Amino acid sequence: MKELDPPTRAIVDYLDSVDYASIPPSAVHAVTRNFVDTVACMAAGCDDQAARATRAYARTATGTPAASAIGVPGSVLLNGAILVNVAAIREGEFHDDEQTRPPRSPIAAALFALAEATGARPAQFIEAVFGSYQLAMALSDVAPLPPTGFAQSLHISISVAAGAAKLLALDADQRANAIAIAITPSLPMGVPEHQPDVAWGPFASAQAASTAVFAARLAAAGITGPPHIFDGNEALWDTVTGAFELTGIDRTHNSLTAPERIAHRSYPACRRSQGTLRLLLELLGDSPSADVEAITIEVTDQAHQAGAAAPPPGRWQAEDAYHSLPYLAARAVLDRDISASTYTSERLDDPRLAQTLPRISVVEAPDLAGTGGRAAGEPARVTVRWSDGRERTLAQAYPRGHARNPLGDAELSAKFEASVAGRLSPKLLDELRTRLWNLPGEPGLGPIAALLRRFSVANH
Repeated sequence: MKELDPPTRAIVDYLDSVDYASIPPSAVHAVTRNFVDTVACMAAGCDDQAARATRAYARTATGTPAASAIGVPGSVLLNGAILVNVAAIREGEFHDDEQTRPPRSPIAAALFALAEATGARPAQFIEAVFGSYQLAMALSDVAPLPPTGFAQSLHISISVAAGAAKLLALDADQRANAIAIAITPSLPMGVPEHQPDVAWGPFASAQAASTAVFAARLAAAGITGPPHIFDGNEALWDTVTGAFELTGIDRTHNSLTAPERIAHRSYPACRRSQGTLRLLLELLGDSPSADVEAITIEVTDQAHQAGAAAPPPGRWQAEDAYHSLPYLAARAVLDRDISASTYTSERLDDPRLAQTLPRISVVEAPDLAGTGGRAAGEPARVTVRWSDGRERTLAQAYPRGHARNPLGDAELSAKFEASVAGRLSPKLLDELRTRLWNLPGEPGLGPIAALLRRFSVANH
């Protein structure tokens, strides 16, 4: 075996140790839960611009290896399937995340396409996803990206390449090459994240996942990557992250593996709004919108900076709206729900917003900050005052869906059903839900993939 730098050696050795039989049953169930949510997120975003554009691209090429792209009746080339499915997840802004870490949903979507293309068994797919989640979380622990302009999809690229290497049963040298090939041409820039008028945002993770799978396939074919990709001259440590020690990829936190520590969003909106929206909707109940006199939302300074911007001078854009606590609160008052329709042109241009937004205040509450100015969880307080003088307040530290206050299986099923309804007949929706929750016991992945191809989607 060729000489490896320490991080590559840690990844290669860890992949050797990942075995389905040794994964705790709770972690297998967590991978299953996360994949149910991944498909829900895929469904939520499959009519949006990114998914439509990548479907148009994917339809231009068929052949082998082939996999299923959501809403495309026949199989398409593997890279096209990955682009379509991951772009749909990211576009919907409904994906899982682990608070300050990159989202994990792209991992399962990319590896599912590869598993389908190679005829892998469900156990092999779960094994690869488990290992990728553990690696992604370890990387974000020890190698958070500095504010130098690089995007977090770098971690997705490394983790998907490792999972793909596991699925393809690559040997140690090939695994090392897969990691190197994935990193070398794929250092993602963060600039599109600050330019909401460009369409690249949802494609960043999709491209990272696609090129990572491609890297593993190149390694399987005998292509070698540059040695010492982490610690070499002008390698990753020099140019991006600085030196780090990648140890304990297999570690748990409070006895929980990485897949068990994933948060899931209840609403298709920015992460910091999740708990606030739930509190507000509970307070509002079924009281008439006109009777709501004032709403005060108290949040941490980080949440305030991220989501308290004033309404735009012109019309609302969807990108601004799903990051805006005032807009989301106003729509909660008017609709008593936050869903994909929250961002339709009809809702964005709703003249009632002009009367509702002045009643909503988003303020920083210093007492919500924890030790050192960093709060645990996502603390918030919401107060509603009605025109008859009544006033009620609710507070929370860990919103429902947070890793420390997770959504139950029934809640994830409800999110899945709401996202998929209308895209599959009730009979097929029920079949897909049953197969997804039975993932470890399924005889193969083909029936799930076939149902993804049956989705009804917008194609222009």
